[in-house]
Amino acid sequence: MNQELVIKSSTKQAVIFGASGLIGGFCLEYLLNHPAYSSVLVFGRRVPGFRHEKMTAFQVDFENMEAWAGQVRGDDLFICLGTTMKKAGSKKAFYHVEYDYITDLVAYAELHRMKQVMLVSAMGADSSSVFFYNQVKGKIEESVRCRDFWSIHIFRPSVLIGSREELRPLESFAAGAGMALRVLGPKLFAGITPIEGEKVAMSMVRAAQGTRSGVFYYPSLVMAKMGKKEQN
Repeated sequence: MNQELVIKSSTKQAVIFGASGLIGGFCLEYLLNHPAYSSVLVFGRRVPGFRHEKMTAFQVDFENMEAWAGQVRGDDLFICLGTTMKKAGSKKAFYHVEYDYITDLVAYAELHRMKQVMLVSAMGADSSSVFFYNQVKGKIEESVRCRDFWSIHIFRPSVLIGSREELRPLESFAAGAGMALRVLGPKLFAGITPIEGEKVAMSMVRAAQGTRSGVFYYPSLVMAKMGKKEQN
């Protein structure tokens, strides 16, 4: 982004899903404070516990998307939705929440001629993976890439660091192990070490201000640089 022309001020409208999560919470904060956006539409099962002059919040039922999908309109779509196998309860339910919800939302955004999509995926996303989680993430990416948007940005974070409402012991263990690897071999393990959810969110908002058309991927190493408070 350093060598590119970027949008610094505008009257864009952002739409965000998953604002109650780790990445989504930071993403919403940055969107509300960014001069490129005059309004931000927030959709979720719960509405944010605060008010903001730029923000309009919709409490929605994802199983009845047709009732409110007509409101999914604007310029930039931020999708920070995600769940765990434990929370979903089964592979079928996980697939429904991850794949069906996200691909349906993107289809509505395309129908309403939104310009850009910023999608949180995962490191290792691959539709042919032997791991179900990575397989689903890969299928989501493939579906989104086929849609007609001016620009599509796909973010593939490794293990996330940050405070969550729910306890995820496996992720905590993985984050600790990843931090150890970063100390032991900072260059060798740079691509798989954990990343702060805040940096992912900042990367998403900054990427949305680019002026290039196409499909772009952001691994953790790139997001770690983009997510710094001060860019060179």
